Amino acid sequence: NWEVLASICCHEDCPAEILDKIVEKKAMKKGYEYLLRISSRNKNIKEKTLLRIINNSELEERFKIVAQTTHKKGVKKANESR
Repeated sequence: NWEVLASICCHEDCPAEILDKIVEKKAMKKGYEYLLRISSRNKNIKEKTLLRIINNSELEERFKIVAQTTHKKGVKKANESR
């Protein structure tokens, strides 16, 4: 469920591969988009996952903004902007 996925996405030891799978399989779906914001704040997220979020034309901008910040300025900066 949503709460379990959010907990996994924000955990500091969550591997990049798991984040990528959650973004790919669940977070891009309606009602789960907030997981994109959570995943984008994780220090383990890979550039390819961030770019998948940023370049998805079907997503609303509010779900892309953290990925854009992380990609351009790093995770620390993204975590400052809550």
